[in-house]
Amino acid sequence: MSFDRTLIPVFYLEYPLYKKLDFPKNDEQVIILFKLLYGEHLSRFHLDTYCPECKKESTFNQIVIIPDDLQIELQKKSTFYDRATIEKWFEKTPFIPIHLSCSRNSNHTIFFAFHIEIEEETVFCTKVGQYPSSADIAVDELERYRKPLGKQHFQEFRKAIGLNAHGVGSGALIYLRRIIENKFIKDAEEKAQKLDSNWNEAHYESLRAEEKIKHLEPYISKYLVENKKVYGIVSMGLHDLSEEECLEYFPTLRSVIKLTLNEIIRQQEEEEKKLVSTQLNKIHQERKKK
Repeated sequence: MSFDRTLIPVFYLEYPLYKKLDFPKNDEQVIILFKLLYGEHLSRFHLDTYCPECKKESTFNQIVIIPDDLQIELQKKSTFYDRATIEKWFEKTPFIPIHLSCSRNSNHTIFFAFHIEIEEETVFCTKVGQYPSSADIAVDELERYRKPLGKQHFQEFRKAIGLNAHGVGSGALIYLRRIIENKFIKDAEEKAQKLDSNWNEAHYESLRAEEKIKHLEPYISKYLVENKKVYGIVSMGLHDLSEEECLEYFPTLRSVIKLTLNEIIRQQEEEEKKLVSTQLNKIHQERKKK
């Protein structure tokens, strides 16, 4: 049975605390859960994420592998991954601690704790503990966005991530909406008002938010224009989405914000390069005259 390793970072980092994940009680799903917790082929698994102490991306390796008594039981079976044995183990040890250490410095660790519940047709898995929190990991990773966002909007981004990590999905989307409205759209509005000689304020104010983004195309992130539907989705979080839906959609919506910021950073770097080149050419011309 093939195992999709891309599930590992989603399972450990994207799902918030106390979100109960349900795995149908069949061979495939129970074994997938087991591999997520203990690695494939009873070997250590790896998790690529940001290390808050190293201040950079790193690979974290599982410290404690599968307990000896469970390994012995599984090796007795004709099928290596025996569902009945796995379920008995989950019943025997419903709390599962997972420790991982940074490959750059083994003293830098991440800890997770999961709780397993087995019912008649379903195995439930809930993340009941994590340190550092997903918010701590994400906030340090977001430091590069402090300057382009500015103090207020950077704090809003941090609040969005923190709320999502604690299972408050609708509140998290409110802060993402504020960033789109009050940072991305507002900045583009100010540019357009200064640079567009045909700017019509009355017409602009009559437009819906997504239409405003399209209208501001020459002055706003191209990526945001291409994905302007993001505004409608974050706005739905106020009235039309359940908490579960808000939490499910948050990673994708957060990525839209990050990718928009990445484009803004690249544009700022290009503008800086042009400015430096202009200044250098000016110095060169001045020196030629002497």
